[in-house]
Amino acid sequence: MLWPMVYTSLNLYETDRKVGNEQLQFDCLYYHVDNETSLYDWLLTNTSQILKYCRRPLNETSIPRLDFLNQHQDVENYTFKQLRQSNTTIDQLISWNASVDLVERYFLYIEQSIIDDLASEETFYQCTYPWFGLRCEYKPAHILIDTDDDPKESFYKTNDWYVKDMINTSRTSSCYVHLTCDRGSPMCLDWREICNGQIDCIDGGADERQCFLLEINECADDEYRCHNGLCIPLNFYKDDAQHPDCLDRSDEPTSRSSFSFCSKDPRFRCEDQVCRSNDMSFSCADGQCVNNFKKSCVNGRNNLVKTAMLAKGNLSYNCRLFMICHTLMIDKINGDLCANLSVLSNANNSDLFICESLFQFPTIPVLYGHVRFLYDNNQSKLIQADINLILPDYICYDAQLCDFISFTFHYQNLTCRHRQQIVEDTNLGYDEFLLSLNNYFRPCAAPYIMSNDEQYIQHSSLYCCKNSSKCISKHRLMDRVRDCPMDDDENYELSCSLQDTHRFKCSDQDTTCWSPSVDPNSCNIFNQKQNLNEILFQNICDGVVHLLPREIDGQSHSDETECQHWPCDNIYTRCDSFKACLDGSDEYDCLETQCPLNLYPCISPINYTIICLLMDQVADNIIDCLGATDELQYCYISHAETNDHC
Repeated sequence: MLWPMVYTSLNLYETDRKVGNEQLQFDCLYYHVDNETSLYDWLLTNTSQILKYCRRPLNETSIPRLDFLNQHQDVENYTFKQLRQSNTTIDQLISWNASVDLVERYFLYIEQSIIDDLASEETFYQCTYPWFGLRCEYKPAHILIDTDDDPKESFYKTNDWYVKDMINTSRTSSCYVHLTCDRGSPMCLDWREICNGQIDCIDGGADERQCFLLEINECADDEYRCHNGLCIPLNFYKDDAQHPDCLDRSDEPTSRSSFSFCSKDPRFRCEDQVCRSNDMSFSCADGQCVNNFKKSCVNGRNNLVKTAMLAKGNLSYNCRLFMICHTLMIDKINGDLCANLSVLSNANNSDLFICESLFQFPTIPVLYGHVRFLYDNNQSKLIQADINLILPDYICYDAQLCDFISFTFHYQNLTCRHRQQIVEDTNLGYDEFLLSLNNYFRPCAAPYIMSNDEQYIQHSSLYCCKNSSKCISKHRLMDRVRDCPMDDDENYELSCSLQDTHRFKCSDQDTTCWSPSVDPNSCNIFNQKQNLNEILFQNICDGVVHLLPREIDGQSHSDETECQHWPCDNIYTRCDSFKACLDGSDEYDCLETQCPLNLYPCISPINYTIICLLMDQVADNIIDCLGATDELQYCYISHAETNDHC
């Protein structure tokens, strides 16, 4: 428990170990979030909060002993009697990092007229800088001193040192322990992943059980129904765009920029929020949401998913090693570059690695808690020198969840389909391949109710999808999220007859009443799409949907479908002063800039100077540049009324 922060007095609260019926927590630091902090000065409204960071062991046996002293230093100790004799003041104790509990007891001791012999013998351990705690057992990992800036300002200007980094040194999230869940070691279940629309517990999906009760839930007249089915007081609806009350933020048409600092923001607006299921987002367990397939959590939580996917399972060592490198999941193993591994350089020796004739890799599901990959052990395919990426031969899934998909064969308890029946292109990168699969299997995602469930199927709040046994809440109709395999939930013609007073029309002439979870700011661009039958050549596959999806051969297609055949960086888009690629790569190295090659130049929103971003920071759903120039998709969606300009 080592915490990075600006050095000041660190005074613990609640240092007495509490047992019995009381909550077991101790050694708490109280952090005051005020309105003067530069991290929050861009918010239109702000709130002061006091946040508690405590140690909370699972049981009494996990409480650390206090009968030892820090072995890293010589600790001086004084009794209350000695402190009183030396005229030690309350302010001095506070400056020496004494706990608040001890300071309060010392205050009562020096104020009493009759000396309490028992209190006289209570001991204070004076820690030497930078240690603190009852027995000097803690110290900050990073300390800022000797700065001319205000300590609070310096605290927030330093990118890596924020109060949310204080939680622990491993920078991983806390675990939800009230459900038995195999999340895939070393991952554990975060509470935000419960009822999030996808199976995270790979040992039975305990995190999504009974979530259909939220689908059929309706709220009272004086309440607003969040998109996930929970209810909030009606007067909280659209009352503060930067402080949503719904866990899924659906009560506010909030732009992503309002939450781009959630990896560093410890307040309730971030901590008590979940990622929206339609954003294809991964929850970093701290309020930050990142794209499942491209970007990383600041706290590194998504790297734990990759570690879980690299588990050996029943594969031989060499087979596993080969597959790790040739699926490009990582580029290093134990510090060695994949390209230099002997098992790969000698791959023409078929004895060198042994894979079963048909094997699964990774050994855990890749998507939605049930989509898995199968590979044929085709030696001629595996050892081709010009193949750097090997895509699976078969995609397997839970047929009960995806009853609308025809299958090729069964493997163990899974239903499988040939990859080319799902994704035809073989020239995709691994991330692009996963993204295509995510779109394909999106209608399989929870929450929903099977139409053969007689207990609920007649419920008035449900809509049953065409050519599927899946039934969803009517509140999900026309919310611009594909829930039904035939897209009929997004082509529903009677949306204005639904009894939902919060639905809205984009115009008086519009015959569609959109879900209140839809951002009204996108009406302009959506109306443009409705009136378009053709688009300019250069607008094809430019990252923005200009034409509404149309059904062709049973599949939904738009001008942004199958764009892997149409690279955004081409002779028509190269250096034309318009960023056709979401990461702006079509405009790299076109003019002289103040940034080295492969770094992205932009203006800092903090001090308005030119900064150079790493490519990983571009299009990662976190706004780092003034005007969100590093997040073009945000501009396209949230500022459509200004023709995509932020």
